[in-house]
Amino acid sequence: MPKRVIDFDAMWGSDKLASCAEWAQAEYAWLYGLADASGCFELTKLARDLGTRRSDFGAIYHWSGSNRSSWSFQAKGLLFAWEENGKRYGALDRE
Repeated sequence: MPKRVIDFDAMWGSDKLASCAEWAQAEYAWLYGLADASGCFELTKLARDLGTRRSDFGAIYHWSGSNRSSWSFQAKGLLFAWEENGKRYGALDRE
C-alpha cells in the first residue's frame, strides 16, 4: 500500500464533502487508506477491508454499509464507481 499525506484541512473544507450526510463525512477519510496511488480501490470487499484496518487501530466502529456510502459519495461527485469481471471498483475524486 502506498504511503501518502492527506491534507485534512482541504478535505474537511470540501464543499462536496460538506454536502454529504454527517455519517458519510466521517467515513470518507477511511477510504484513502484503501486506495492505491491513483486513488482506486475495490468496492466489492470494502466492509471487510475497513473492518480489518479499523480493528488494527483499536477503534470500535461499525462501517454503516458499503452500498449506502458508495452511492452517497457517487451522488456528490466524490467517487466514481464501475464494475469489471463481477467486481465493483471505485476511484476517489481529487477535488
